[in-house]
Amino acid sequence: MKKLVLMAAAIVAVSFASCGNKAAQNAEAAENAEAVENVATEATENAAEATEAAAEATENAAENVEAAANEVVEAGKNAVEAGKDAVEAGKNAVEAVKNAVK
Repeated sequence: MKKLVLMAAAIVAVSFASCGNKAAQNAEAAENAEAVENVATEATENAAEATEAAAEATENAAENVEAAANEVVEAGKNAVEAGKDAVEAGKNAVEAVKNAVK
């Protein structure tokens, strides 16, 4: 009878030990899941920051391209005006030569 009681106690002890192990494993799994969630959250935040920085860089680049295009247009207008002035000066020179020849 003592052997049966000891055997039953041993079975109960092993059962409790295995249940306690599962609880520890579940706690470890929960910690791992939390760590994975933290890493995923951090990665998402970093991706959001990178996206924001890329959008800002794109906006700045667009503004720089627009400013450069405006400068080119202005330089073109100045060149046209200089060309008109040169043509007018040429006409005046031709007129002066005609007057000198008469």
